[in-house]
Amino acid sequence: MAGSRTETGDRFDVVIVGQAGRLQYEAVLFAAALRASDPDFAGSLIVAEPQPGPLWPADPRMDDPGARCWASSGPCPGANRRSAAF
Repeated sequence: MAGSRTETGDRFDVVIVGQAGRLQYEAVLFAAALRASDPDFAGSLIVAEPQPGPLWPADPRMDDPGARCWASSGPCPGANRRSAAF
């Protein structure tokens, strides 16, 4: 129902799109904001990534490995201490 709030303990999943260009960084910001605002989020964050094909003029997948890692799992191996607090 539009505008209704979920009860405490309700589990739901969130799907966002991450692709090359600005959307990969927006996916990182969304993931970081979700983790910061609700560290006990019980659902899954799913980052959908378009795959190359004949309808794309270039490869649409996220082209920044760090952005892909942050958007999908949070702090990544090799991240510096400052960004690890993100």
